Amino acid sequence: MHSSVRNVIERAFGVLKKRFHILQDLPNYPLRRQMLIPHACCALHNYIWMEDRADTLFTTHGDEYLQEVQESSQVVEEGFPMDMTSQDEMLQVRDSIADMLWEKYTRHRSHMQS
Repeated sequence: MHSSVRNVIERAFGVLKKRFHILQDLPNYPLRRQMLIPHACCALHNYIWMEDRADTLFTTHGDEYLQEVQESSQVVEEGFPMDMTSQDEMLQVRDSIADMLWEKYTRHRSHMQS
């Protein structure tokens, strides 16, 4: 599922970068203006897509995306063996780190109140 979402996002950015070359190499605008450029490109792209659903740029990237999904779905269906002992070990590590941070926080807090 994560891989599918990632592919969709990469496809969307690929289409935007091919359509709006300004996204590939942003000119030296003030940061405030640079932040607005991707939003404007997305709005323009959405408008173009609503007006022309058969847009060749989006359709081309759509075909590439479908091939990637078909290839990745085979990997997901096959799966791979997962050693659950390593997962239990990582849970213990996570819990010990959380305990250590909590102790450090409570010591610091009691020291500050004294």
